[in-house]
Amino acid sequence: MNKINEIKKLPEGWKRVRFKDYVYFQEGPGLTSDLFEGKKEGIPFLNIRCIQYNKILKEKLQYIDEDKVNRCFKHFLLNEDDLVVSSSGTLGRSIFIKKENLPLLLNTSIIRMRPSNSYLSRFYLKYFVESQFFQKEIYRLSTGSAQSNYGPSHLKKIYLILPSLPEQRKIAEVLETVDNAIEKTDRIIQKYKRIKQGLMQDLLTKGIDENG
Repeated sequence: MNKINEIKKLPEGWKRVRFKDYVYFQEGPGLTSDLFEGKKEGIPFLNIRCIQYNKILKEKLQYIDEDKVNRCFKHFLLNEDDLVVSSSGTLGRSIFIKKENLPLLLNTSIIRMRPSNSYLSRFYLKYFVESQFFQKEIYRLSTGSAQSNYGPSHLKKIYLILPSLPEQRKIAEVLETVDNAIEKTDRIIQKYKRIKQGLMQDLLTKGIDENG
């Protein structure tokens, strides 16, 4: 039984709806190594390893010849504000595509999503695919012995919890505030880790001076 359907009661005005009725999604094409090995320029494509918390690691991008993309993979080119979500290994890792990231090609193990109607906020969609409701259902439905995988066929079986649009926006606003706080905290942690490494280097090689 679908876990979301097991929830006894939703807040007034909220609905359970089929994910596929409110979200457009597209899986990447599965690019083979002969298309990109040794390429240093062209159109970059997105892999899971390129996605880090709220950013794309440009140094990890690989490239395909632009003419090949235009002939064979043009419909997999990402658009600004597309939500891309990992669908293999670490499931549910997500990020919005920004204008500065383009042009950028979708690849296997990544699914692009966007609201298919005006009743769904794209920011609420992002936090929903990061939620335990979505994650549990995906892991339950996913296949693969070495690592979990899911695709469009699984998403067609998922249900979406849908508040009113103003509530969606408020929920996303609260969670974005938390995300920003986490990001700031992470930066501080990384800063002090660097300070610690420097101190360790000095203390373990030079010791403590007369001033302590």
